[in-house]
Amino acid sequence: VAGERDFHYIVKRYDRYDGYKYEQRDFAQIMNIKSDQKYFTTSERLFDAIAEVVKSKDERVRFLEFYIFAFVIEHADLHVKNISIINIGRDKYRLSPLYDLISNGVYRGDSDELGLPLDGKKQNISLESFYQLSARIVISKLQTKKIAKRVIGIFIEEFPRYIEMSSKITTFENLKIQKNRYNFSDFSSDLQKFYDRRIERFRERGFLKE
Repeated sequence: VAGERDFHYIVKRYDRYDGYKYEQRDFAQIMNIKSDQKYFTTSERLFDAIAEVVKSKDERVRFLEFYIFAFVIEHADLHVKNISIINIGRDKYRLSPLYDLISNGVYRGDSDELGLPLDGKKQNISLESFYQLSARIVISKLQTKKIAKRVIGIFIEEFPRYIEMSSKITTFENLKIQKNRYNFSDFSSDLQKFYDRRIERFRERGFLKE
């Protein structure tokens, strides 16, 4: 229509640390993926993009640690807009502070293990699939196995504390998860079921073998 004008906004995103601002970009931007397509890629393509822009091996290890952690807790909402990097100077990139972390498996039961497919699937992911993924960012099978064992070990050791804490909360206030409009379940019981199920899956797929 004659006389109408379109307005556009350009926003520069940044993370603030220790009084300084650092350029921040998520992997939807880096991979040229539209926001509404943030789930429509693969873990392999994501790690190819990480390999291209993140040159520090220590930082690539941090990405792998986070991705294995996401698998451990069944972070099925993990998409390319939930993973970001910051430019710490001279185009040196590192993993941004983590946010929007959630264990979908606790309240959904058998959830997807990852938000983006790995080796063509989001469930029943094997250690071998992680070997193939880590090779894309030049991390060896041996180091990948050690990372997986350490991350899972922390989960096995620390998660029971959260189950215990949640059970104590219910002595003051009833804490339930709504499964649907009419059915509620006890939160600490769901945490325990999730924990037991994840350990069983790790054993079945060889994550806990020496």
